[in-house]
Amino acid sequence: MGGVTELDWAAVGPWGWLFVALSAPLLLWGVVRLAKGDATPSPRLDPLPRTVLPDWAHASAMVALFAAAFSIVAMGGPLLFAPVVAVLLGGIVDDPGALIGTFQASSLVGGFLGQLVAAAMLLGIARLEPTLLHAAPDGSDRESLRWDGAGLRRLVGLFAAALALMTAGTLIWAAFARIAESNGTVIPGDNQLMVDALLDHQGPSWPLVVTALYVTVGAPIIEEIGFRGMIYPAFRRILPRGWAVALVGILFGIIHGNLATLLPITLLGAWLCLVRDRFGLGTCVALHVLSNAWSFLWLLRAPEVTRHL
Repeated sequence: MGGVTELDWAAVGPWGWLFVALSAPLLLWGVVRLAKGDATPSPRLDPLPRTVLPDWAHASAMVALFAAAFSIVAMGGPLLFAPVVAVLLGGIVDDPGALIGTFQASSLVGGFLGQLVAAAMLLGIARLEPTLLHAAPDGSDRESLRWDGAGLRRLVGLFAAALALMTAGTLIWAAFARIAESNGTVIPGDNQLMVDALLDHQGPSWPLVVTALYVTVGAPIIEEIGFRGMIYPAFRRILPRGWAVALVGILFGIIHGNLATLLPITLLGAWLCLVRDRFGLGTCVALHVLSNAWSFLWLLRAPEVTRHL
């Protein structure tokens, strides 16, 4: 993340200007939505249903369960599915212009399949013991988003609030990094290896499609089920709500493994807990999908701008 000040505006193409033209009003709308209460916790929450285990044991079990699911995504999927996919692919994507080769492409396919298997595992376990997954809104100010014009406008408003929140986190982190650098401390930047591979890829388009599914479908589903559907309610049983929100946000930021985006993703993860209280888990999944899809789209179409944000 070089920062907006290092952006060469003369090199911005049509897609980059379209990104700026769409982002500016969305960010302004997001600031308005946050000011009007979209970042305000619900005044009261309904009591959570009783569980079979004591609260501390239940919370520990949720963390362990999600850790197992995440292991399936991070290691099990690629290890189990990638070799089979690689054999089926053969040398389809091994050509001089394809930076996403057979190994990377098959790992992405395996990872996506791992995401689906892990999500199915968590949902299956929750079906056997319903108290493990808490999806319904339980705030005293709960709202129900319908698939009509008003509901979609409300969803887009929440998405704009998410963008504004992450942009604020990005700017704060950039300012912190500059202050640290002025004092002689270099903060590690964004890991761009996979980004470079995506942008420079000149082979078949299907590896990009698989990457898009991994980022915009698999990741939001498994992460929202785990963090907002299971871990957050479990933490609420043993901690004050504010501490539970903060801890889930920090864990959400850490699990993404990127220091440069730790603050904005942590803020997003904490805010989505408040969204779950008010709107339910389905809205969290929808917002996560929109957020990831927005970032992925503009990373591919307007990298000259988005890589500086």
